Amino acid sequence: DAVGATVHVQVLVREQVVYVDRVDGPDAGLFRDPHRVSPALLTAGGRLLAARGEDEPWKAALAGVPEPLRSVADAARDEWARATWLVAESDQPSAPAEVAVPVVDASGVALAALVADLPIGFGDAQVAAVVAHLTRAVAAAVRTLGHG
Repeated sequence: DAVGATVHVQVLVREQVVYVDRVDGPDAGLFRDPHRVSPALLTAGGRLLAARGEDEPWKAALAGVPEPLRSVADAARDEWARATWLVAESDQPSAPAEVAVPVVDASGVALAALVADLPIGFGDAQVAAVVAHLTRAVAAAVRTLGHG
C-alpha cells in the first residue's frame, strides 16, 4: 500500500528470473501472471541478481538477450553488482518499468529481489520513495530470515 504499486519477489533460476510471489497494488489489472518467467537481463531484479552471481550463469543470462542489450549489460555488470537499487524500462510498450532492491543475506549473497512496478511517466522523487519502502521491507525480511 505504501508503494502504491504491485510488488513482486523475483529469484534467479539459471538465466531466467522467476516471479515467485506478488502483492497486488491499485495498479493491478484484471489479468494475472503469478509465476511469470523472463530473461533475467530484461528485468531490474534479474540484472541485480545475475550481476552478483557466478560467471557461468552471467554468461548464460547474456546469451539470452539480443544485441545491443548484451553489450550494454556486459559493460554494466560491475555497476549493477554494486547497486543498491536499479530501474529497468520494459521491452514492451504497455508494460510498466520496474525498480528493484536486492535481498542480500548476512554473508552477502543475493537471494532474491523485491521489485515494484513504476507508473508511466515516473520521476526521480517517485523512484526514491519506492526504493525507500522496498529497502525497509527487505531489511525487515532479512532480519526475519536471520532468525529462522
